[in-house]
Formats: sequence, C-alpha cells, structure tokens
Amino acid sequence: MNNIVWGIVIGVLIVIGIIFFVNIDNSKNIIKPPIGITFREGFTGGVMQVHNTSSNRQMCHLSVYNDEYNQEKHFSFSVQPNGIKEIGVLEMDWHFDPGEYGHIKVDGYVGAIYFTIKSINKKSYTSEWKLKK
Repeated sequence: MNNIVWGIVIGVLIVIGIIFFVNIDNSKNIIKPPIGITFREGFTGGVMQVHNTSSNRQMCHLSVYNDEYNQEKHFSFSVQPNGIKEIGVLEMDWHFDPGEYGHIKVDGYVGAIYFTIKSINKKSYTSEWKLKK
C-alpha cells in the first residue's frame, strides 16, 4: 500500500514538472524588463519616450492601437544602454493620441509593458508590466 501511495505522489510531481517546464520558456527572464515609458507633446503630435534603465542595449517591439479609426501599427527598435528613444511620426509614421493603447515587448523577457493614453498634455497615461505572452 505504501509503495502505491509513493508511486502516485511521484507520478503527480512528474506531471506537474512537465507542465511547468513546457509552459515556461527558460531562455527568457520572468522579471520586469528594464524599460519605462513616458509621453510628451511634440511639434507633430504625441511622442513616446522609451527609457532603458540597464547597461545593455534593449531590442523592443511596439504595438499601438487606435479603435476610433480602426488602425494599428507595429514597430521594432533598440534603445541604447541607459538611454532614451523617442518615437513619433518621424520614426514610425504615428503620433500618439488620447484613447490609444498598446504594449512593448522586450527581447529576452516574458510579458509586456501595456499602456493606455488618457491625455498627453496633462501627462495622463497608465503603463503596467503584465506577465502575459
């Protein structure tokens, strides 16, 4: 009887281990990427500022959506170590407006930084890192 119980326990642990390792890509960090975002008003509209707080270059992938005009745009870029990259109409043919939302994924990290723009002039926006693929 005792061997049966131990066999079941070991079997359950093996199944849990397989599920855990299959669902997580171990090549990526499950921590918040060293990227922050802010917005400012530019000459041609809203501009996103992406701040890299690490000593390594970060490769980023931005997706932004505007439901009012049924538009979306995707843009990949890198940010220098401890640097700031500004993205607006000149870089990706998009100026950021209130009501838009999107996310930034960073190579080597799981999840993304999600943002919603409420107002640019009043610096009213939200950004939050979420552990979603």
